[in-house]
Amino acid sequence: MLPLSKHNMKIGFYFECNMKSGGVYQYAVNMLAAFKENKKHDYIIFTLSPDFPFEDFKDSNWKIVPIGFKRIKNSEEGKSVNEEKSVAPTFRRKINLLIINLLRALRLYRVEIFLARLNSKKRALNFEGHGIDLMVYHGPSEMSYLSNIPSLVVVHELQHRFNRQFPEVWSLGQWEKREYLYKNVAKKATIVIVEIDQNKREFCEIYGRDENTVEVIRCAPPIYLTKNVSEEKKKEVALKHSLPPGFLFYPAQFWPHKNHRNLIEAVKILRDKGEIFHLVLPGSKQELWGEYEKVLQKIKDLKIENQIHLIGYADNDEMSALFALCSAMIIPSFMGRIQTPTIEAWFMDKPVLQSNVPGILDEVFDAALLFDPSNPEDIAEKIHSFSKDENLQKQLVLNGKKVLERWSFSNLSNKLNACIDRFDKKSAR
Repeated sequence: MLPLSKHNMKIGFYFECNMKSGGVYQYAVNMLAAFKENKKHDYIIFTLSPDFPFEDFKDSNWKIVPIGFKRIKNSEEGKSVNEEKSVAPTFRRKINLLIINLLRALRLYRVEIFLARLNSKKRALNFEGHGIDLMVYHGPSEMSYLSNIPSLVVVHELQHRFNRQFPEVWSLGQWEKREYLYKNVAKKATIVIVEIDQNKREFCEIYGRDENTVEVIRCAPPIYLTKNVSEEKKKEVALKHSLPPGFLFYPAQFWPHKNHRNLIEAVKILRDKGEIFHLVLPGSKQELWGEYEKVLQKIKDLKIENQIHLIGYADNDEMSALFALCSAMIIPSFMGRIQTPTIEAWFMDKPVLQSNVPGILDEVFDAALLFDPSNPEDIAEKIHSFSKDENLQKQLVLNGKKVLERWSFSNLSNKLNACIDRFDKKSAR
C-alpha cells in the first residue's frame, strides 16, 4: 500500500489505450492533465499501454503502475523506455486472439464475454491493496463493476443502438458485448461522464440511470497540438508524404462507419467535372473489418491514386504540421455528433465540413458546413461550394472559434475536478 499523505483522497486511473486509439487516447491524456491541476489528491495510474506519457507525470503525488510491461533504463540515453516483461505475454496474446476468433466463428459470443469477464476480474486485482478511494476509467470498462472500488466511468457514445448496419458495433457479438457492458456500467458505476447533453438523455433513458449521477463534461483539443508550426517542419512533413498544398484532411481509423469510400467517390465526381482536390487520409488499418483494403481497391477502381494520400499513422509531431498544411477538415462519418478532429480543426483555425447526422446542430451550430454522408454527390457539391466561397471559409473559422469555448481544456479541467471534489465531500459524510 502507498504511504499515507496529507492529500484528501487516492484516485486510481486505469489507462489502457495507445496512440493509435486516436481520440480515445487524447481524451484520456487530457483527463490526466486536468488531474495534475488538482494537487490535493494522490493519483495511482495503472497502465497497460507502453504509450503512456511517463515523463509528464513525475510529481510526488503520482505513482505509475505498469501492467504487462516494465520500465528499463536506456543505457545510451539514460532515459526510461518500455519493454515487454517477457516473450510469454506476446505469445499468450496470440493464443488468446486465436481462441477469440474461433469462438466468433462458432458464434459463441456469450462464451467470449464470459472469458473476457474472467480476464477483467483477474486484472482488477491489480487495484487492490493501494487504499484507492475512487477508480477512474477513461472509457467503459468491465473492471469498473467487477471491482468493489467506487468508480467514475466515461461513456463516449451509444452508437451501437442507432447504427446497427455497421459490423464494428453489431457483428461478431459486438452488440451483445456492448449491451452487457453498458447495462452493468449504468447499474454499478458511482459516477458516469458523457460528452454532450443528448448522450446523457439517451444513456439514462435506455439504461435507467438516474440523471443526477451523470455529468456532462465536454472533451478538449489534444494538448500536443500547436498553431506555431515552423516552415521547416511543414516542409519536412509535406516532403515526407509527397503532399501538395491545400489538401482536404480526414484523420480517422479505417472503420466502415468512418465512410472513407463515399468521400473518395466525391473526389472522383469532382475530378470528372474538372476540379482536382487532394485528400490526405492518416489512420490505422483496422484489419478486422477489412475496410482498408476496400478503400484501397476503391481508389484503384476510380483511378485517382494520385489524388488520395494514404499516409498511415501520423504521430503527434506530424499532426500539427498536417493541420497547418491543409485547407479544411472534412468528416464524412456516419457516427458521432461531435468528433475529435472537429474540435482539433476549430482549435487550429481550420474550416470544417461534416456529416449531417441527428443531433449535430446542437453541437456544431453554424461552425461546420454539413452534408449528407450517404450521398457522394452532396459531399462533392459541398466541397465545390466551399472551395469557391472565401467568405464562407473565413466565417466557418470564426464560428469555430466561438463554439470552441464550450470545448476548452479549462472547462474540462474545472468540471472534472469539481466532480471529483464533490465525490470527496460526499464520501466524507
